[in-house]
Amino acid sequence: MIEGTAFEVPHTIGTGQHGTGTVDPASYGRGFIGSLYDRSRSVKDDAAMLRRILRQATREATPLEGWEVSVRYRTASMMRAIDVRITAPAGQHVRHDFPSTVDDDPNVTCGTCGITRYAHSQELEAVGAPYAHGYRWAETPAAYLARTYADRVHAAFNEDDSDTMTDYFSVKFYGHVTVTS
Repeated sequence: MIEGTAFEVPHTIGTGQHGTGTVDPASYGRGFIGSLYDRSRSVKDDAAMLRRILRQATREATPLEGWEVSVRYRTASMMRAIDVRITAPAGQHVRHDFPSTVDDDPNVTCGTCGITRYAHSQELEAVGAPYAHGYRWAETPAAYLARTYADRVHAAFNEDDSDTMTDYFSVKFYGHVTVTS
């Protein structure tokens, strides 16, 4: 339970009002309204509440447990954004570095930790993460879970009534989640 709110942070947070059942940033689009969206609350207040929720999540049994969280609110002409940076605990890397010359070889190993590409794909499958073939930098399962969790909380505060076919953008705020080590 988040102090001062009636909001509990589950691993799969909230439901968007467009009926998908989860707040999945990939399902943004026309008519999306996050479960914590409040038109009367300012974006700056959203950022403060988001910061409080994510910092509490670093102290609980969530994918962010032990991670550091930074939430930054910024504005520009006719734009507001909330950027989230999550930093892995000391000694934990967030990306595997596979040589780019042998993209499809399952036995190629990460230059950082020595895991094979095949073992990495099995780790990702175990946590339900998509595996992107052919990428040199591959996100670790812990980083995937932490980023997805933070993305979902971030999305819960937003709404999106954009129509990219007509180049019409209507969101409460912009921003993104980045993962660092």
